[in-house]
Amino acid sequence: MSGVSVSVEHVVGNQIGKGLPHYFVELGDKDITSFETQNSLYRAEDYDHLLFCLEERWQDGDSAFDPLFVPSFDIIIVLFTLITVSDHYKATVLTRNEPYNVNRVSYSKRAIKILRKYLRILQQFDTTRYGTYKLELLRCQMFLAIETVNPHFKYLQNCRSVKNSTNENVYYKPDAMPENIIRRGIVNPYRSFISCVETKNPIFGNIPVNFKLSQRGGLSNAILWTLANSIQEDDLLFHDAYEIWIPLFDIFISILEIRQAYFLENEIVKKISKELRIQKLMESPICQFLSFVDSINFNPLFCEYVFVNCDYTLINRDAALTIQPVYKGETQPTEVYYQRVKYTKQFKAKVSMRIRRRFISLCFNILGSVPTGLHLPKPRIHKKRLLVEMSRTLSTFQNIVEFEEFFTFDYEEFMFHLIERTLYELFKQDRRTIVTERPSLISGKDDLKTFFNEILALFKAGAFTPDVRINGLPPHEIIDNAGHVKNEKLRLQKIDVCICTILRNVLQGQAKPLLVDCKKLLIKVSKRINIANEKRLEIDTAFPQLKPFIDSFI
Repeated sequence: MSGVSVSVEHVVGNQIGKGLPHYFVELGDKDITSFETQNSLYRAEDYDHLLFCLEERWQDGDSAFDPLFVPSFDIIIVLFTLITVSDHYKATVLTRNEPYNVNRVSYSKRAIKILRKYLRILQQFDTTRYGTYKLELLRCQMFLAIETVNPHFKYLQNCRSVKNSTNENVYYKPDAMPENIIRRGIVNPYRSFISCVETKNPIFGNIPVNFKLSQRGGLSNAILWTLANSIQEDDLLFHDAYEIWIPLFDIFISILEIRQAYFLENEIVKKISKELRIQKLMESPICQFLSFVDSINFNPLFCEYVFVNCDYTLINRDAALTIQPVYKGETQPTEVYYQRVKYTKQFKAKVSMRIRRRFISLCFNILGSVPTGLHLPKPRIHKKRLLVEMSRTLSTFQNIVEFEEFFTFDYEEFMFHLIERTLYELFKQDRRTIVTERPSLISGKDDLKTFFNEILALFKAGAFTPDVRINGLPPHEIIDNAGHVKNEKLRLQKIDVCICTILRNVLQGQAKPLLVDCKKLLIKVSKRINIANEKRLEIDTAFPQLKPFIDSFI
């Protein structure tokens, strides 16, 4: 991603007195014509040809077209909005618009594919193929579009509601968010062409998504709606999240990551005091985006948001998060809609936990730029407190599938710290008080011998054996202990997930010569795993068996 954040050959926004975003790129004559053509198709509501135009311009080897056909920022907003036009509740109006569009891919899926294609082009930033100017212009349009999706108002805790008689932590309101839209957020920086989104009618009944999310509580509600439905038993609600909001927010986060990298590279002076750097970081794109969470109580509230609808022990049972559909009709399928796919719980958990990790990554993205010894005052993100809040929540998960899928990840540094703290919280639930200090597995992962010795110390202490004492207990205590055995089984399952994930990520990232040097330690760890499994079987055959693939590295 270095190229996309470093290249500033054609930007003019950094010039004094311009009053433009730093990344701003002026339009050439061909680009003005292109933007006007796109806007004409949009005004004519010819979305099929608009999408076709964007799709066809990718064809290689056609000298009649520019190497990269750049969409204007307001057309990118149109693409964002088209993602929300899903067949499950818009089939009637879509059929009316395109009566012969029977077999083609939906507008929603086409818009997702187009945006992901442009994102890949930006991330690769191949100047040899596309040219520096075109890539910087595309980056400019993406940044202009994402900055219109901005929470102008905090939620101010107005998403709370008195709980009903159920134990759920979410209260669903049946009505969609009101259409009292404050139409601000689009300021066209170009004088050479007229933006069309600001005055255009809704797209298939949906107002542009940036207006929707920028109203009071709009972004908070949309995020909660996405995360809550991403693990819903109701297939229609899951389908709504899976087809619309998860892809849309995944795209938003990808653009935000690029925007943040550009901000850090070009819009913060390198040699400034730590205090001034903190002030500048509060103006950064990710900080602005994260302001949808109450700043004062950021750490516990963000944790509650990001794990909404997960099966874990709730600390506050007096109030529920209130969410409602973003657009009218999302929960009301059309008569012609038929659910063709039966989603499994495993699949739902996998999809849900991935998008939750994406939101969490935004916090650690900004925390990685905070100078040592200082904290962000707004939003008030504190790394240690956030890790503690999240690890405590994860350690109380009652659904092992959700827990396991959350910790199924490719290499992400912040996830290592989170999994280590979660492991410590699980050890603290042991009544025997075997582990009194947080393990330092992550700090030692670059030194394999230190890492394996730390693992061996935990095994020798009995951290992976059950905390259950059955023999010799009176009958009433045996009954009580049965419930404890069940809880202990779940605790061990979660411990196994944590340690196996750590071992897998550490071992797979090592060169073979280093593993050969540590072969004796690997054998010792393997033996300790077998001993722990034997002790589990002695107590109860229902206890899980620890089966990491460590033997394949010996």
